[in-house]
Amino acid sequence: MLTTEERMELDTPNKHGAGIRELARATVRSRTTVRQYLRKGEAAARRKPAARVSIWRERNWRSPTPSEMVFKCHDQGHMRCQPPRRSAHCDAIMPRKTSNITHSSPAQSPTQPPHPRAEGLITHLGISKADADQMLQRNPGLAQRRPETLAHNIKTLAALLKVSPKAILDLAIQQPNILNFQPDALLAKLLATAETLGVSRSKIVNIFLAYPPFTSLAPATLNSHIADLSQLLSVSLQKAQSIAVQNPQILPRDPLSLQANLDALQLALPGSKAQIRNLVRRRPVLLLLTPSTVAGHLNELATSLGVTTEHVLKAAIASPAVLTQLPTTLRDNLEASAKHMGIPLPALRKAALKNASLMTFNPATLRTNLLTLSKLMRVPPSAVTLCMLQNPRLMTHNPGAIHANMTAFSKHFSIPPALWYSLACRNPQLLTRKAPSLIHNVTEAARLLDVTRQNFLDAALKYPRILASAPTSLASKLPLVLAIAEATGEHLTSTDIVTSTNRTALQYSREALMARQVLAVIGLVTSLSTSLTISNKRAEILIRHHYRDHPETLEAFEAEGIITVSS
Repeated sequence: MLTTEERMELDTPNKHGAGIRELARATVRSRTTVRQYLRKGEAAARRKPAARVSIWRERNWRSPTPSEMVFKCHDQGHMRCQPPRRSAHCDAIMPRKTSNITHSSPAQSPTQPPHPRAEGLITHLGISKADADQMLQRNPGLAQRRPETLAHNIKTLAALLKVSPKAILDLAIQQPNILNFQPDALLAKLLATAETLGVSRSKIVNIFLAYPPFTSLAPATLNSHIADLSQLLSVSLQKAQSIAVQNPQILPRDPLSLQANLDALQLALPGSKAQIRNLVRRRPVLLLLTPSTVAGHLNELATSLGVTTEHVLKAAIASPAVLTQLPTTLRDNLEASAKHMGIPLPALRKAALKNASLMTFNPATLRTNLLTLSKLMRVPPSAVTLCMLQNPRLMTHNPGAIHANMTAFSKHFSIPPALWYSLACRNPQLLTRKAPSLIHNVTEAARLLDVTRQNFLDAALKYPRILASAPTSLASKLPLVLAIAEATGEHLTSTDIVTSTNRTALQYSREALMARQVLAVIGLVTSLSTSLTISNKRAEILIRHHYRDHPETLEAFEAEGIITVSS
């Protein structure tokens, strides 16, 4: 017995003139069963045999000429493609004279009938006439394929890729060339591409849905392009694979054209070749843009911010997305953000040079981040605004994630939230750090400095910059601080350094501490605390004055970075 669904499947394709074999294949039933059903009166009453258009007529279809269109056979009810002969079936035949035929407008022409296969695509794929015409225009070969076969291939491909049929159908409308492949062959090609790039099956499916032409490359060609990309950007093959996965649109491009664009960018932009290559590494899509367009965006953005192109280029290296958007859009976003957040425009422009990505954000989103962070930290919006201006990365961070990290850190070390909030406001860089990273810094720094974790935490609460520093950096500074103390006649331990006021020495750079060690050795400072009160500029003046008769010593100090190189 046939089910109701199977009867409906038999009735619907039968209206379009499908044969017994096709109906049997569609319902997975034998031809005898299908033939017996069609012979019964259940479907015969609804059956309307459709006129089958021959393949020859499909391939040789053309629009009728005006002279052919004047002949109309009333009993047939349609325009003939050839001039009809006089017959008894035609009531009347219009004269052959065509000189009197006029159109409403000289620019208009007779409406062209739809493509013969468009109706089949509309019926079997469930798409609009415009989408069907677009598919046939982009891939004329679909006219030779049966619509029911295309529908079956779409469902099969969706099942193989574990996505919805609608996703494959939407992709086929935009890129109908994917229907030229059999589903099994396309899946095998995707798996080979995934193996070449070293990504998972789900990842390569997402890439395919986002950029189908990516799969047109053979694995050997793909390997060659990745090797060329690795050489072009001076990165490893693994890094080149990662860039290709994130930017699949650059792989089908000719490597020689990419090299030419990179050379043109290095000439058009003001930075060094290494800076431009670093910029392209972070935003490879710049290789697909015209170099003059990128240079124009850079100059216009520099004019909007009132700075030089070198400053904008430095900010763009950290946030390359600003070079792929219109400068007018970025300028409007910046002005609207200043108005929404109540920040002076010059101050926000200065912050944009530290975090250029804030220009790409919606101004309403930035204001929401400000108010949400103010509510979570229980401080006025003006205080959060000051923190954001000191560390502009806070403007584009998720306030919920910031609050979760702060809560986790204060809970782990039993620190009152109010104290942690005040500490974070003194050093806003801590707000962008994850709680596990800060907890690891405290534990590792205490181990490397040979002090208790509580002693280091107390020092970090008074001088938050210590907490934001890498533990290895602090460990490398400690011997210099102890050397300064020993040169001045003090005998201190690492615990004495961390627990006393001298712990501020750990905030200095290695070069600054080396300069103070020189001052301690030559006897210009009497204690560690005294050496820390001298500014870097004053320390350099004292060193140059003391060694004014020893230029070779000054050159050695300049080479080590203890003092700046004299012009």
